[in-house]
Amino acid sequence: MYISLFLCLAYAGIIFLLSSLTGSEVGQLPTSDLIMHGMEYAGFGFLLYWWRSNGLKTNEDRLRPFFQAVIIGSIYAATDEFHQGFVPGRTPDIRDWSADTIGLMLGAGLFILTRFVWQRRYRHG
Repeated sequence: MYISLFLCLAYAGIIFLLSSLTGSEVGQLPTSDLIMHGMEYAGFGFLLYWWRSNGLKTNEDRLRPFFQAVIIGSIYAATDEFHQGFVPGRTPDIRDWSADTIGLMLGAGLFILTRFVWQRRYRHG
């Protein structure tokens, strides 16, 4: 549990550092800004789900940690967008926050899928 929490906090710190870059430091992105937001937060959603699902005794209750991961991550994404309002050349954007939240859902869903596949493979040799 502590490893997954540490990785979540470290990942959040990396997101904060990236958001602290000025507009000129970011420059032109190789792809859509919204895709970059989604990819960045998919990793965060994966880690948040791992942290929140630690200690689950069965696979029956996958939704609770899913929603916890998305809510925690979405609140963090909102504070990240707010923070960008104070960085020169950056602006907060509701579309970025929406892409972040979709990324969180995809990342948490990917963790569920990965765990399911891993457990099937492990049980069936």
